[in-house]
Amino acid sequence: MKFQLIDISYHIDYGNPIIDLWGRQENGEVAHVEVTGFQPYFYIIPTDEMRLLAELDNRELQWETVERYLPLYYQKNKTKCIKVFVDLPGNIPKLREELSQYGNIYEADILFRNKFLSDVDLHGCDNLDALIEPYITQKFQKLKQKLFRK
Repeated sequence: MKFQLIDISYHIDYGNPIIDLWGRQENGEVAHVEVTGFQPYFYIIPTDEMRLLAELDNRELQWETVERYLPLYYQKNKTKCIKVFVDLPGNIPKLREELSQYGNIYEADILFRNKFLSDVDLHGCDNLDALIEPYITQKFQKLKQKLFRK
């Protein structure tokens, strides 16, 4: 199904966020593609890594260690960060506040839908060829594995 991306939103279904991609097909009909499996997340540069990881494990939050360029100013080297995954986008603000005592927090203020667009390299008005049929949910397998061809 070829379509032009017009809007993106998300909804919660059975406690899981689902990305909704909306657009128009070449014949003018509405296109709707649901993407599941994309998790909300943010980064922490810990001041005390052991305490932070103990707190994340205590809260049963998924996390991984990553190296990335900080979003501020020009960076020559990547910085070690903890990527914290959250079950629902709406839980990020409270968690950000509660975990701020463990380090500097980044990307917690980026809207869930915008983070999805950035992570999969999609842009408004992109012409897409979805590898799935309309109105059928497709499992989002890997972050960088594209569901779409531009």
